[in-house]
Amino acid sequence: MPPLVTCPVCSHQIAERDINQHLDANCQLPIPSASSASSSQVFKPVASIFQSPRTPSASQAPPPRPSTSKSSSKKRAPSDTSAANTPLKRSKASTSISSRLEHAAPLAERLRPKFLEDFVGHSHITGPESPLLNLVQSGATGSIIFWGPPGCGKTTLARLLAKCTSSVFKELSATIAGINDVRPIFEEAKNVLQLTGRRTILFLDEVHRFSKSQQDIFLPFLEQGRIQVGATTENPSFKLNSALLSRCRVFVLERLTDHDIEEIVWKAVARVSSDLPKGGKVDTAEIQAIQTEMYSSPTSSQSSEAHSLQSSPCGSYPQLTPSVVASIVSLSTGDARTALSLLELVLASSPNTHEATLLSCLRSSVSTSYDRSGDSRYDLISALHKSVRGSQGSAALYWLARMLEAGEDPLYIARRMVVCASEDIGLADNQALPLAIATLQACQLIGMPECRINLAHLVSYLSEAPKSTRAYEGYNRAVAAAKSNMTAPVPLQVRNAPTKLMKELGYAKDYCYNPSYAHPVTNEYLPTELKEERFLRREGDMHDKAWDEDALKEWEKEENEGREWEGRRLDMKRSDDALRVLLTGYGPFFRYRENASWLAVKPLNNTYLKLDPSATSDLMVEDDISDSEIPNGHADHHATNLPQLIHITSLQLPLTYEAVLDIVPGFHARPPVLPLSTDPIHLLADPPEHGYDFIFHVGLAGRGPLRMERLSHKIGYRMKDTVSEYAPVVDYLPEAVPTGHEVSQTEMLENARLLEHARMSVTAAINEASSPVDMTIEAPVRGFGKGYEGFPEDFYTLIDVERLVHDLKETGFENIYSSLDSGHYVCDFTYYCSLAEAKRTATKHDRGKHTKVLFMHCPPVEQPFSTEEVVEAVQKIILWIRRKLVIVGDAIFENYVAEIRLDGKPVQLALWDTAGQEEYERLRPLSYSKSHVILIAYAIDTTDSLENVTVKWIEEVRSICGSVIPIILVGCKADLRPPPGAPNAGDFVTRAQAERVAQIIGARAYKECSALKIEGVDDVFEAATRASMLMREGVPAGGMQQRRRSSISGDQEDSGRGLKCCVIC
Repeated sequence: MPPLVTCPVCSHQIAERDINQHLDANCQLPIPSASSASSSQVFKPVASIFQSPRTPSASQAPPPRPSTSKSSSKKRAPSDTSAANTPLKRSKASTSISSRLEHAAPLAERLRPKFLEDFVGHSHITGPESPLLNLVQSGATGSIIFWGPPGCGKTTLARLLAKCTSSVFKELSATIAGINDVRPIFEEAKNVLQLTGRRTILFLDEVHRFSKSQQDIFLPFLEQGRIQVGATTENPSFKLNSALLSRCRVFVLERLTDHDIEEIVWKAVARVSSDLPKGGKVDTAEIQAIQTEMYSSPTSSQSSEAHSLQSSPCGSYPQLTPSVVASIVSLSTGDARTALSLLELVLASSPNTHEATLLSCLRSSVSTSYDRSGDSRYDLISALHKSVRGSQGSAALYWLARMLEAGEDPLYIARRMVVCASEDIGLADNQALPLAIATLQACQLIGMPECRINLAHLVSYLSEAPKSTRAYEGYNRAVAAAKSNMTAPVPLQVRNAPTKLMKELGYAKDYCYNPSYAHPVTNEYLPTELKEERFLRREGDMHDKAWDEDALKEWEKEENEGREWEGRRLDMKRSDDALRVLLTGYGPFFRYRENASWLAVKPLNNTYLKLDPSATSDLMVEDDISDSEIPNGHADHHATNLPQLIHITSLQLPLTYEAVLDIVPGFHARPPVLPLSTDPIHLLADPPEHGYDFIFHVGLAGRGPLRMERLSHKIGYRMKDTVSEYAPVVDYLPEAVPTGHEVSQTEMLENARLLEHARMSVTAAINEASSPVDMTIEAPVRGFGKGYEGFPEDFYTLIDVERLVHDLKETGFENIYSSLDSGHYVCDFTYYCSLAEAKRTATKHDRGKHTKVLFMHCPPVEQPFSTEEVVEAVQKIILWIRRKLVIVGDAIFENYVAEIRLDGKPVQLALWDTAGQEEYERLRPLSYSKSHVILIAYAIDTTDSLENVTVKWIEEVRSICGSVIPIILVGCKADLRPPPGAPNAGDFVTRAQAERVAQIIGARAYKECSALKIEGVDDVFEAATRASMLMREGVPAGGMQQRRRSSISGDQEDSGRGLKCCVIC
């Protein structure tokens, strides 16, 4: 029999003659048995490193030393023989020891799967398309960290990976191993890789037990490709250093599901029942047969005790009933090792053991796992805190009970609740913190188990208390400001001045001691650069709060029994009596990293302005309709349907021509389309389905007052934007728009002054740009081209800007004026685009939702206004716009403003557009109040509409407005009338027919126009204006003298401004 040697790589006993071939084949050759070798063959000796230590034979031994005793040489012979046989005897002894150790191992160790397909659970790691399996199939795994709870399969998976990749597997536990144990393994791995090409997988269990300095030993070996697989039950982010994590892939193994545990139990039962060898494959069909027979058998609850002992189909294990298996699955809580340990306990029990007794033993053998220093503790306290924050009292009490019953220190819970009382309840309930402190003291004085009642009291109170994070969030904002500049000086006014020298230096000079005054006083409390900051927000400030419709619906379904949340009245998208406002500012503007216009509108995002109709407002205008002026039967309806809430959405526009053309038209779509917000804090509310009621653009100008822009321009844009691009070239020559009057010398000077001021402001702001203005002699015409051909060259807003400025000045806001030029820059470009798109979408069927558009220029911060002052002005303007709208139910009777010149005098017409549909029959008379002229319009292509003039409209007007108010009959759609003699000419109203109707109703004039071709429109409003002027001058005389009232004051009345014209369509 040839001698055996131990392979230095795989540690198997190999015949001495085969060791070289075995190594050359990477230890893959089958290991021949010792008996298969012939003892008569002569073998070549191999290197001494493969030979087992043995005593040389007598022929090989050196000559013995001379001895005086003969007996000594005779006694060596038996010793030599024994020594020669030592390797064989040691092998048998080793086998016997290995067998005994294997039988002594627990069932969970003996039944570890040896094939990857037998591994249960974690399909995201071991599934067919998983990244780890793809690596294994390529023959490598890389360095890995398995993170998961005990008993989820980390060690088993590491062993299977080593087997699948034919790697040498070395296993250590950080609980007993140290650095000195790791170094030899890496050196050996290097030698094995050089000698055989096989990689070594070092599996280090509980790797988090190594300190972070000890973990550094792995770094050079991992970089050289020596593979390590670590396993930890603790969060690697906290327990492993970042250098190690950057070199390893972290795979998360969750707790096994009940289905996984049940499958593991049945595989173990099948393996034990069939006496499969260790690691043998289990027949799936056999498992399914056992399960089917098990669950089809009667349970112990359905039979007698004697029958229950015979009901199990598991052969020699009748005690393994379905109830016992279910209990094993439940008690294991996703731990396969625990499940197999419990199974081993069941299998070792007597077959005659009563099921109830066995279940009781199983429950008592499992203790609750709770580690005060592990993730479980912090997960539970986090669940408790978040349940209180979410006002979920039942959930909070459950997590409290879980922690206390597991042995948690009640003081730890009480301290967290003290923090919660200030962080989450805060200023909403000032009694929360004293109660939390009292509970903490009760826990210190009383202790468990009685203090559990105090904690339950506190947790229940905090859960049901109102919540406010104003103080917590305010402090966080203050911390950020403090860290940005830790050297900001304390203002002299609030410094401490205990000595005479300090007082002479100005300390506490002019300080106002608040209790000494009968009225509020102010001091300089913050450093100069933080003067405008507001860390503690006002109560109810919601501008940085998100609105998630899906999350709200889920809460209503799960927590509110399907009922709508009472706060949905603040959901502007669903509220019928709410005004929706879109507010825009601009992004960075050359040297202004934060545009003052954006600073002015950003704080108003997702905020609500509340209008109290019963309160006296300093913005109340004379045009507001009082109940006394509303016809009988309409006063209550008008008073009770005024919108109480105004919702504001603010967003930032890039200061480029291209962005304006891409984004602004979407504001006027139905529903509006808003750009996606890139700021996770600045969230945008869903736009209203039928469009915004008011769009307010705010831009940056030079130093000076606020400028309310009255008009915008179609062409003439010669300055580059912030990305050095010009406005688009107009590919057609705009037709000159006749003015219809001569411009006075005063107006020419005013226009020139305003235009020069606007252009100087813009030029000063962009003086850092290269060649900001296209000054070439042959510069192309730039502005709005294709798609805007039908719009005028100068576009006026429909809002009475002069009246707005007048009313704001009446409230004490003096630094504001109206402007006739918006600057021919991106701001002006935005204004024109928005006005044009508003008109484009204001179709006949959408006349109740014509979006108002306005533009305001504001100066840079502190030149002279602070950001808060501009924000306040914006709010006042929005409230003023709201009051100018007469809203009844779903109807909006809008007040347009048209500016024309008559005989050299500027005239401003307030146009009240009515709804002619029958559903507004009771509401339409609200528009007639204080009118100076009535325009009754009909469609030339619809003969019925002309008939309605005599049958319906004239009677309604005369009955409400009297017989003296002038009426203009207007034929619309004049462009559709065919020429005389056309086949369909009879389907259209002729001019002669319309003039006869005008005589019948006593109209002052008859006019025809085409809004599409902009023909005859000026003639209509000139006729209406002349009729209004005659009424204001007392012609004709009559009842109108008592009801005539101007909508403006003083010096403007003589210029013919403030005339009200009611249009009936």
